[in-house]
Amino acid sequence: MLNEEFDGVKSITAEEVLKLIVQHSFGCVVAGGYARDAFFGVEAKDIDVCVYNFFPEDFAEASLLKALWNKLEPYGVVNVSEEFDDSYAAEDARVYMVWNIQQLDMDLIFYNNCNKFHEALDKFDCNLNQFYLPSTVPDKHFDDPEYKYNPSLQEAPVCYSQTPLETLVFIKSLDELGGERIAKMQSKHMDFFPDSYLKREEPWESTLDETGF
Repeated sequence: MLNEEFDGVKSITAEEVLKLIVQHSFGCVVAGGYARDAFFGVEAKDIDVCVYNFFPEDFAEASLLKALWNKLEPYGVVNVSEEFDDSYAAEDARVYMVWNIQQLDMDLIFYNNCNKFHEALDKFDCNLNQFYLPSTVPDKHFDDPEYKYNPSLQEAPVCYSQTPLETLVFIKSLDELGGERIAKMQSKHMDFFPDSYLKREEPWESTLDETGF
């Protein structure tokens, strides 16, 4: 339901939101489910934006964060950290908080301790989710102020994972993920690669051994 009208809320595009994030000195990348579903030609239910280069303990950055909130407030931004889905639970150490812009079905996921976009992708739960849109990454802009940041949600997604997608690889430990999340990702993987489930009893694996390392 992208660009749906909401009473009393100004309209904004996803690309404009990304530019506002970058204007406030934070990094961002459209990654995860939206990019994955676009890759496989499936309609995505929402847009996940990983916000990085974000250090809230710094007073100046906290001020920039407040300024970003004020900029997004007319567009209906809300803090949904406590009600976000099971993959980014409130106690998840990877994530500081989550904002949502309902008119775009867009979640802004603020990642802890990530200086570059790939550090956020490294924190994903499995290889099937490690897709992203390259133009939404502003790192060249930060390195060269003359570089024009021009994000697009229409470009072809790129798979960041180096492991074959035919095998579902869990990056986080299975105990940490829990049975519900594992089952959810197995189901999605089976939809995309049904033939893989005819060849093996368990077409998934974990990058961690039993000790968690």
